[in-house]
Amino acid sequence: MRVCGFDAARSRPSLLAAYIGLAFQVPDNQFFRFTVADEIAVGPKALNRFDGAWIDKLMDLFKLRPLAERSPFTLSGGEKKRTGFAAALASRPQLLVLDEPTAGQDLQYRKTLGEMLAALTHRGQTVVLITHDLPFAEEHAGRWAVMAEGRVIATGEPVELMARDDLLTRAQLAPTQRFLLTRGSLRPGNGGGLGDHHCCGAKRRNTASKGRSEG
Repeated sequence: MRVCGFDAARSRPSLLAAYIGLAFQVPDNQFFRFTVADEIAVGPKALNRFDGAWIDKLMDLFKLRPLAERSPFTLSGGEKKRTGFAAALASRPQLLVLDEPTAGQDLQYRKTLGEMLAALTHRGQTVVLITHDLPFAEEHAGRWAVMAEGRVIATGEPVELMARDDLLTRAQLAPTQRFLLTRGSLRPGNGGGLGDHHCCGAKRRNTASKGRSEG
């Protein structure tokens, strides 16, 4: 797979880090500094890309300023997620990858995350969501890449992919309730469940030019 023009399997992580920002599914596995402020600043400093004005914007965007001197390990689940997102964006990567960003989070967090994604894409940021949460992906990602057995088996718009029963069966996925309602095919017990495979949604900065770099 090529990411930002590089062969991801053969490129050094230090090289990819200059182009890709990754927020882990479990933020604690990502943190290693003593304060939120240091956690966000360490990446751009290591890459010689520190920009104080940009860091300030991230602190405001993710509402982290009151938490700046707190240990990231003592934050709530939602606060940890926001800190991880800010840290992943701090070096101004071309591509932001969020691994299961809604996992274990409540409805209020999902709403806040959706608003943050809208703000980021409005700024021109390309975002890839790695998720089993198809309803969230349907709402916030205009192009999907469906994976099964470690491989991308299809790409396209959500409505196109959810209409393919053979594809969903292979990926052990089920269409969302919204999709089923639009087709008039919602049945009791058919609630749009999820299997063991992934759907990666790419939320693009330019929705008119889709399909050039999915995750």
